[in-house]
Amino acid sequence: MRLACPNGIMDYRDQVKYVDERSVHAQQALLASELSYRRLFEAAKDGILILDLDTGRISDVNPFLVNLLGFSHGEMLGKTVGELSPFRDFEENEVMLSRLQKDGYVRYENLPLETKGGRKIAVEFVSNVYEAGDKKVIQCNIRDITERNLAQMALKNSQAQLRALSARLHSVREDEATRIAREIHDELGQRLAGLKMDLLWTERKLGELANTAEVNALLDRVVGTTELVEEIIVSVQRIAAELRPGVLDKLGLGSALQSEARRFQDRSGLACVVRVPATEPILPPEMSTTFFRILQEGLTNVLRHARASKVDIELKAAGGWVTMRVRDNGRGITQSEITSPHSLGLVGMRERAAMLGGKIVFCHGRDKGTILTTRIPNPEILPAGKERSV
Repeated sequence: MRLACPNGIMDYRDQVKYVDERSVHAQQALLASELSYRRLFEAAKDGILILDLDTGRISDVNPFLVNLLGFSHGEMLGKTVGELSPFRDFEENEVMLSRLQKDGYVRYENLPLETKGGRKIAVEFVSNVYEAGDKKVIQCNIRDITERNLAQMALKNSQAQLRALSARLHSVREDEATRIAREIHDELGQRLAGLKMDLLWTERKLGELANTAEVNALLDRVVGTTELVEEIIVSVQRIAAELRPGVLDKLGLGSALQSEARRFQDRSGLACVVRVPATEPILPPEMSTTFFRILQEGLTNVLRHARASKVDIELKAAGGWVTMRVRDNGRGITQSEITSPHSLGLVGMRERAAMLGGKIVFCHGRDKGTILTTRIPNPEILPAGKERSV
């Protein structure tokens, strides 16, 4: 009898030899595969458990997990995961096995364990079901994430310290700005007002003198100086308001938002509509300052980048949150602008809100434009607002 083979026709003896060679090659490939797997299993830097799918008992464990948990290889073989003390208090042992038998996959992100020696660790626990020969087994990969958690905690602590430092610097800057603004307003402003009064008195007295060329020239000079002093007074008032608006401390956030929107409208020509609670909200000073500074930065961005013709500002509260929404009808902010590390104004606004446990969201309007939403937690619930045109 002759049979076909990859290279043509072979007789019975050639066929037997061919089949034997194929079998040997298959066995060698299987042995090589098992050896490769075993090397990976033994050298893995994660813990690995092999469980029987039906009984849930451990059939193999790699050296890394033996060292990690402090049990010997023999102490772990034949036991269920729940019988090992590190997993004994894990309430989902039975649930885990049921899920594995049903879904073939289970994952726990941050599982707290205690080694045989009493050391507390945290692990990432991932289990999969796969076929090994004629039976199904469970492979559990256990990664020690204790150091990673400690690093994350240290990073969070560092971020909290930096945020606290930034908050302190903002507070000091606001206090200093308040002091300087008060001195400018009280000292320089009052002295300029006194100078203006003296000039007006001089102007009036000169007007009572004879109408001569010398007197008229002197009167013109005094009138010009009076007008100059008036311009300086206006500039001083503007500088003081920019440093720290007195209305924010005297009348509250709602009035300060309206005042700032009015100044912005006069300066830019853009229409502003402000909606604030009918009754002025009583907020902590640092919260009022944060909302006010965020509005200032937001309006600056509208003027510089948005190409808008209108801005809507709304302040309201619900569910323990105070929310300020600034909406323009401009070109709309881009995702690259939102995420750019060079957008220092946006970064500053986010940091201001985060200092008080709040957050800022930038998004597109329904048709166009940008919506800047600032939310900061506060126990006070503000009354419903009403619309006011600036």
